[in-house]
Amino acid sequence: MATAAVTNTFAAGTLIESAEANTNFQDLVSFLNTQAIHKDGTIAFTGTPSGPGSDPVSDNQYARKLYVDRGPKVVSVKFATSAIRSTGSAVYVDWPAGEVFSTFHTKRMASTQIWVGFWGSGWNNATVLAEFAVKVDGAGSDHGLTRFFANTNQVGEHGSFGGAVLIPGLSAASHEYTLRARVSGSEHRCDTNDLFVMTIIECN
Repeated sequence: MATAAVTNTFAAGTLIESAEANTNFQDLVSFLNTQAIHKDGTIAFTGTPSGPGSDPVSDNQYARKLYVDRGPKVVSVKFATSAIRSTGSAVYVDWPAGEVFSTFHTKRMASTQIWVGFWGSGWNNATVLAEFAVKVDGAGSDHGLTRFFANTNQVGEHGSFGGAVLIPGLSAASHEYTLRARVSGSEHRCDTNDLFVMTIIECN
């Protein structure tokens, strides 16, 4: 650790020579110019600085190593079922039935929102409309995915579908996101030929 020190020590009741006083001042000036942190950033650290055990909460605060290690801000996972799964529920249920598709994402800041995007495939045994949602931590309301493409009305033929939702208000913590589905009609199915992909992004 760099420690400020001066060359000369003065005793009470004795005269101080100007040269000695100037040397002590120069010692302090040299320490400030070469060892202290400078506002303009011109002095580089020679070791790894440590800071408080808390995460940044505003745009211009620096991030500690643990905050960075808890990333990334983006999680993308895929899932394939091991058998034929189906639902005819008119209310949201975990999907695929019997093999729930869920994943975890660590939200790093309380002020941000979570974007969940989903792409998947499946088929119907009658003309139905399948809708999808995510539930966070297995509690509260389902967050319905707004469909940005879909061709899911084929009877007995695999089709693709996708959607997304923006979720505000979640705490800065690890959360579990579970895929949910409901149908308006008879029955929606998936099997081992189908693939699901969920992408979770923390954004402003």
